[in-house]
Amino acid sequence: MAWAAHYVGHSYRDFYLDGEVLAEAQLAVTRAFNVDQISAISDPWRETAGYGVEFDYPEEGVGKPKGILIKTADNISALKTLDIESCERMSQRVESVRKMAAEVGQTHSVLGWIEGPMAEYADLRGLENTLMDLMDKPEMFIKAGEVLVQNAISFATAQIMAGADMVGVGDAAVSLIAPDMYREYVLPLEQKLFSAIHEAGGAVK
Repeated sequence: MAWAAHYVGHSYRDFYLDGEVLAEAQLAVTRAFNVDQISAISDPWRETAGYGVEFDYPEEGVGKPKGILIKTADNISALKTLDIESCERMSQRVESVRKMAAEVGQTHSVLGWIEGPMAEYADLRGLENTLMDLMDKPEMFIKAGEVLVQNAISFATAQIMAGADMVGVGDAAVSLIAPDMYREYVLPLEQKLFSAIHEAGGAVK
């Protein structure tokens, strides 16, 4: 991603904060190197920003959150249903998908992107706290996860409607937990998410 930004003369920060730059860079690389899929992935923080977390954005690195949103179980009730169009960074990704699909959607796969339930919970709660919650207070994760998945479905669907034929789901944090814990707490949420993406007409990566 940073390389694609540099390829068209921009910083990585430009790439993930400016949807026009993202589309320009991805289209340029796709055409120059005969890539068969164009992607809207940029950084892991779009949904987190939508929930209200503030960031410092270095020129050549991913954003650095200024704090966590879920400090205690009481904060989970404050998680809201997101209006994708009103969340600047999320709506920007949708528009980037729309631009890329308009340019190459007839000849290339267009990949949208969202964060998976455990990854997004960790973004809002902190990774160490997330791992402790899954051991000691899994009900916190389950309660939050239902809201996170509904918003992820809305975000994925918006990208599919904009022209994405496939949606990538970033949930690498699950590699840090035991298989039984994954099957009990995370897999049902992912299955709900994947089924909704399929029903909206998209494939899942």
